[in-house]
Amino acid sequence: MEIKVTKDYSVFKRIKQNRTKNESHVKKLMRSFKEEMLITPITVNSSFEVIDGQHRLEVCKRLNLPVYYFVAHNYGESQMQRLNSNSKNWSAKDFVYSMCQKQNQDYIYLREFMREFNVSASTAVSLLSGGMGSAGSDTLSVFKEGRFKVTHRDWANRIGDLINGCFKYSDKARTRSFISAICHCAKNPKFKDSEFLHKLSLKKWDFSHCSGKDSFLIEIERVYNHKRQDKVGLRYF
Repeated sequence: MEIKVTKDYSVFKRIKQNRTKNESHVKKLMRSFKEEMLITPITVNSSFEVIDGQHRLEVCKRLNLPVYYFVAHNYGESQMQRLNSNSKNWSAKDFVYSMCQKQNQDYIYLREFMREFNVSASTAVSLLSGGMGSAGSDTLSVFKEGRFKVTHRDWANRIGDLINGCFKYSDKARTRSFISAICHCAKNPKFKDSEFLHKLSLKKWDFSHCSGKDSFLIEIERVYNHKRQDKVGLRYF
């Protein structure tokens, strides 16, 4: 593998599907480069499109430093996606943005779901896959590789509406543990969404002591059974 170097920044091109530049990350790298510039080559394809290292390239431009690079022939969008699926530098939102740029309808729906219900990408991926509020490693790998498919829209939107409704009464409603607990309850045929939201509105409930799924389940069950004669067991369903 031949490492090359240049200060002609104009030769490098951006792939449309690459993530947007993170200014805070650029500034962090600038501070690091000023202290000591470690040679970490960027990766480009034969057309000089940047496959990996756009932030390093930007720093080199701003600091007038040479760019070290190597050419990975026949690399393109799919290789960029796979390469960055194993990188900690790309956030989940970066992967969503990249796939939306390719007009992938499943990721566009995922992005709109995240915005409408103000949940994280991993939570949205799990819910839209019919899960319990947090995506497993296999699901996230599929998501990062661009193979995610929306399979449970009705389920996800139901939980999203519950989350938004609950958030009016507790800022804990968008935590992963609460969402996992509410998903557990929602699978119980005796659990009625409208009844739970009504019970929440009757008085101020304290969720501040809840930290994990089990403690939220206890509190949700207590809220749901408020003033009910026929108590419903939600924790062990």
